[in-house]
Amino acid sequence: MDVGSAVLYVVDLPSMTTFYSNVFGLTPIAGDHGDVWQEFQAGGFRLGLHAIPRDVLDSLQPGPSFTPRAESDQAGVHRA
Repeated sequence: MDVGSAVLYVVDLPSMTTFYSNVFGLTPIAGDHGDVWQEFQAGGFRLGLHAIPRDVLDSLQPGPSFTPRAESDQAGVHRA
């Protein structure tokens, strides 16, 4: 199977655009997509970042297994 592209849904598009550019060295593809979409070229692969709309973020509720990071140790294990 040859995967030519992928999309990641992100909360903070500008920060994630900077991260993928600076840390992974991916080349942003120019385009006028406002503040909702950014594509990167990575050799023969394309990565798209899509901003999660604010109304969707506001409507999300954590599931019963959710443990806030402040209540977990660094490995993500809940402290009693």
